[in-house]
Amino acid sequence: MIGLVGTMVFVVLFGGVGALSFGAGVVCVVIPSAYFAWTSQQTMEPGRIVGQGVLKVLSTGVLIALVLASGPVEPVWFFLGLLAGQSSYWWALLEKPDDKESQSSN
Repeated sequence: MIGLVGTMVFVVLFGGVGALSFGAGVVCVVIPSAYFAWTSQQTMEPGRIVGQGVLKVLSTGVLIALVLASGPVEPVWFFLGLLAGQSSYWWALLEKPDDKESQSSN
């Protein structure tokens, strides 16, 4: 949602290339992270989870390289998109829905 809202705001304020660069940066983080989260739920074996984490890092790097090599990208907006995607990923990891549920039941 942060990426979608950010991209829409950048379209209005700065035009198409900046918004596409920001959106591409977000996508470079979101797709590998979503796949990692989905596959991590399928197994509880530590070795497989580590392997999936390595795959997540590598696929993020490959997506970044593909976007940067694909054409005109505004680097500032692209890296802000990467930062927004990574920040939302870390925020989701730090958010603990179990804590909210236990507080509301007390």
